[in-house]
Amino acid sequence: GLRVAAPGKVSTFVVRTLDRKGEECTEGGQDVEVRAAANGAPDDEIGGEKPRLTRTSVKDRDDGKYDVEYVGEGAGELLLEVLVNGHAVRNSPFTVRVCQP
Repeated sequence: GLRVAAPGKVSTFVVRTLDRKGEECTEGGQDVEVRAAANGAPDDEIGGEKPRLTRTSVKDRDDGKYDVEYVGEGAGELLLEVLVNGHAVRNSPFTVRVCQP
């Protein structure tokens, strides 16, 4: 999800898009992007490997919702930025803790 991710495992979340009036969209076709950058000081590293994003996938459900899958590696905090049509969604970036369950 958007809070904790296990290293090397697929994590998922859903992006719901809104129109200009703030109402949920009922059609797909938006450009949804997910990207990440490591967060925190170098001493946040565990085992010498900073957290990083190794894979992302966004699937358009064609109903205004988008299924997102990502894989984090390393350990520590990862900033996960979610954009729709080039604009960050509310509360983005999200701080995800990559750690063993």
